[in-house]
Amino acid sequence: MEKPPGYVAQGEKQRMCRADHSVFVQTTGLGMVVLAVYVDDILITGSDVVGIEEAKTYLRKHFVTKDLARPRYFLEMEITHSKHGVFLSQRKCACDLFQKAGLLSTKSVDTPMDSNPDFLE
Repeated sequence: MEKPPGYVAQGEKQRMCRADHSVFVQTTGLGMVVLAVYVDDILITGSDVVGIEEAKTYLRKHFVTKDLARPRYFLEMEITHSKHGVFLSQRKCACDLFQKAGLLSTKSVDTPMDSNPDFLE
């Protein structure tokens, strides 16, 4: 199986992310298309609506896929959409971690240590 057309790491406009080999970016004249792959999940996003549809069509031809529309969660990140853009948060992950540790009912502290320590004494 080859990479979809336009996602082959040849030039500056078509590349695989150097920091994460499961993120693929295609820059087009209309914007960009980003594919984030994790095991059997693929998140497709970007500013090029036509490019996104072409990528989804290509994947449908080669794999059995299901379009889940706008995601609310991906890799334990909460995704919130607004007119200003997209907001990513790990709040749910942190709350789940506190719940597993039995720390949901604990009291919060503004500053758990002295904020002005004198290290010169």
